[in-house]
Amino acid sequence: MEESTRQNDAYPAPQGYQVSALVAERDELQVVALTEESTSAERLGLAIHYDEARLQDVAYVATRREQLSHLAEYLEELAAGGVVARKIALLELDQGPGGAGEPLLVVEACKGTSLLKAVEERWPQGMPAELALQLMARLGDLLVATHQAGYYWRDFDPRRFVLTEDLELRAQLPGAVVSKGVKLKPWQLSTHPAYTAPEVRDEASGTMLRSAADIYGAGALMSFLLSGEEPRARVESPLSYTAYERIEALELPGLTLLLARTLQPLAKKRFGRAEVFRKYLALDALPTREMKGFGMVMLPAPWLGLEMENPEKNRALKSHLSSGPLISVAVEPTPVTEDEAPPAGSADSAVERAQERAEATRGGGLSGPLLAVVIVLIIATLAYLTLGAG
Repeated sequence: MEESTRQNDAYPAPQGYQVSALVAERDELQVVALTEESTSAERLGLAIHYDEARLQDVAYVATRREQLSHLAEYLEELAAGGVVARKIALLELDQGPGGAGEPLLVVEACKGTSLLKAVEERWPQGMPAELALQLMARLGDLLVATHQAGYYWRDFDPRRFVLTEDLELRAQLPGAVVSKGVKLKPWQLSTHPAYTAPEVRDEASGTMLRSAADIYGAGALMSFLLSGEEPRARVESPLSYTAYERIEALELPGLTLLLARTLQPLAKKRFGRAEVFRKYLALDALPTREMKGFGMVMLPAPWLGLEMENPEKNRALKSHLSSGPLISVAVEPTPVTEDEAPPAGSADSAVERAQERAEATRGGGLSGPLLAVVIVLIIATLAYLTLGAG
C-alpha cells in the first residue's frame, strides 16, 4: 500500500514497534505503517478515528473501541484461508485519543500493489479473463469462509485488496465486515456505493444483509477486473458503456453470464449462497444458457434505469428510424415580413371590390322570382295563341 507523508502524532509508538507514517483513513479507522523492532517486519496498525467532539463521552469511546475487537475476532476466524491479512496482535496503549487502554490492531502488511493500481497500470482495458477468474475464485473462497463464520464483507472496493507479485489476491483492509443479524453502528455505514449492493447502501438495520448482497459486491469487483472500468453506483445500470462493451465481447460467454447473474438489481435474482457462486468460478464450470437460472439473465445495460443523469445518452430513448415525423404535422404559416405585407387599407379595398362585384351580378341579371314570372307569362302567351288559332 502507498504511504502518505503525513505523520501520525495522535498515537504513541506501541512497545516493540516503530510508527513511520499514516497510510490511509477509511472505515472510521486510521491505517498506520509500523515496523516490528524484533524482526524488522513491516506491519499495519489499525487505530480508531474518533469524533473529537465526543471524546469526553465515555459510552461513545467504549462503543467505538468495539470495532477493533470485532475485527480481531474476524481475522482470527479467517486466518486459515490465507486470503485476508493475518492478525498479529491487539495491543492496548497506555495513552491515546480516547485515554488509557487505547486499542491498536496490528495486522500483516500484505506484499504487493493495491488491486486498483495494478489494474489501472497493467490492464487498463481489463485483465485476461483467465486471470480475473483465478482471482475471483480466491475471493469466492473468502466469501464462503466469511459467511460460514457468521459475517458479511459488504464492500468490495479494489482499494481494500492487494495483488501480490505472484498474482495472488490478498484482502488487506476488512474494515467493513459486520456480523450477521446485528444492527449497524453509524461508523459502519461508510462503504463505497459502487461496490456495495443497492439494498444495503446506508442501511443500518442489518435486516437487508444477505449472502446475495455480498455476491453483488463481488460481481462489481469482477466487472472492474474484466473491463478496467470502475462500476457506477446505479441500481439498474452499474456498468459504463465501455465496461459493458468490453464484457459483452469476452471470448468466454459463460463468464459474461456469471457476471450478469451477480449484478441483478433484485437480490432474489442473484445467487442466494456463496457456495453456489463459488462453484462456477472455474474455466470448466462456467454457466451456459441451458442451465437453470441463466436462460433469461442479461447483463445490465448502461442505458437502463430511471436514474440516467443525461437522457441524451440514453439509448433506450433513441429510435433507429428516420428523424422525420411519424404522423402528419400541420405546417405553421410562414411569418410575413414588413416588406411582404400588403399596403395599409388593402384589406378593406378587397372587401369593397367583392361587394361591388356581387351588386353588379345582381343588377346585371334576373333574380330568381322575376325569372319565374317571366316564364309563366311566356307559357300563358303561347297557350292563348294556340287556342286562338284553333
